[in-house]
Amino acid sequence: MRLRYDQSTPGSPAPLVLLGPNGQRVEMHIRSETDRTSALIALSGNLGNLPEKDHQQGPFQSIAHAIGARRAIAAELLDLGFRLSDEHALWTLAAQRLVKQMRETKAASRADYRFHPGDVYLDW
Repeated sequence: MRLRYDQSTPGSPAPLVLLGPNGQRVEMHIRSETDRTSALIALSGNLGNLPEKDHQQGPFQSIAHAIGARRAIAAELLDLGFRLSDEHALWTLAAQRLVKQMRETKAASRADYRFHPGDVYLDW
């Protein structure tokens, strides 16, 4: 599959809102992490309700990579009949909750990768 990066979508990290033909809403949020990586959070649902589905991608090594991934996803949604909207993001708190969960999971699975000479077994 070849990705198409739609240049008509904004290149800023501000939330992107797309509206579908059947009252569907998709919001894509980009969040920066403390380790200089970025995450892409997509939330979807019907207008006026809380998000029904969520999806996280990342970590991306830079915010430009996250914006590129968002542009590729937006291009596919535009091909499916969605349209860009000027509306404000409604699900910012839900996106922040998912970011908090991602950070907690990342912190819980942190590995110690530092080299310590005593960890090497020499059998010669």
